[in-house]
Order: sequence, then structure tokens, then C-alpha cells
Amino acid sequence: MGRAMHDFLRTYRALGYARILKHPRFGRRVGWHRDFPNGYMCTAESSFARAALCLDGMTEASGAIRFIPGSHAISDADARHEKADKVRHGLDDGAGVAADCEPGDVLLIHPKVLHGSPMNTTRQPRRNIILQAGTSTRFLNGKRESITGQPL
Repeated sequence: MGRAMHDFLRTYRALGYARILKHPRFGRRVGWHRDFPNGYMCTAESSFARAALCLDGMTEASGAIRFIPGSHAISDADARHEKADKVRHGLDDGAGVAADCEPGDVLLIHPKVLHGSPMNTTRQPRRNIILQAGTSTRFLNGKRESITGQPL
């Protein structure tokens, strides 16, 4: 176990985190997108994943993240072209599959899966903490400040 953990920590590292808050009955939807490539917490290749810790749980009414099954099966090159060409996917808010989660559940998100979320229509906030981890041999795109990871 000690050797396996050592190898894991040598290969992977935390690349960043975010707090996501969907206010009750306020705000907007998050449009359909892929996390790779992007200008925020993105490695040069799709060698990362995001974990969403659902603090309040997620339901369709609270704006649960929705996924398009099989959409992750795109090459890195095609994902880059899609981003450069500003492709709009033309999907409505109810497309795909909603990730209903209980408080404390963790949702793993592939960097190339198409996902988005509708507005939170409930009376309660929906909060998630996102942690991104990836291979330590791949660096974040662009020059970054060494402590915050913000672009320079």
C-alpha cells in the first residue's frame, strides 16, 4: 500500500479547486461545455478529472449537473478544434442525464464529457466543491502565478 500511494502521488497532483454556489431562484443556467480545453485550470492534454463534492445534494429542480452520455469519446485534437471554432451544441436544458446526488456524494467528471446545468428553481442553495487532479507531468496552460494559479 505504501508503494502504491507513493507512485500515485508522484504521478498525480491537485491542480486546483473551486466553490460553486447556485443561489435559490436566482442566477442563470450553465451552458453545455467540456472542461477540456479551457483557460481555467486546464492542462495541456486531457490528463485530469474533476471531482464535485455535493454539499447540499443535487436534484433536477436545484440545477443538477446534466451529462451527455458518450460525449467524452472525442480526441483531444477534436475537442481543441471544437473550442477554437466556438461550436454551440444546441442542446436544451433537459438534454442528457441529470446527476441526482445526496449531500456528501462525490461526482467524478471526465474532462471531455459535455455537461451543463439549468437554473436552481428551489428555495435552497446548491453548493458544490470542485477539486481537479491530474498528471504531474502535464502543466497548466499558460503562465500562472505560483500560489493562486491565476493566469499572468
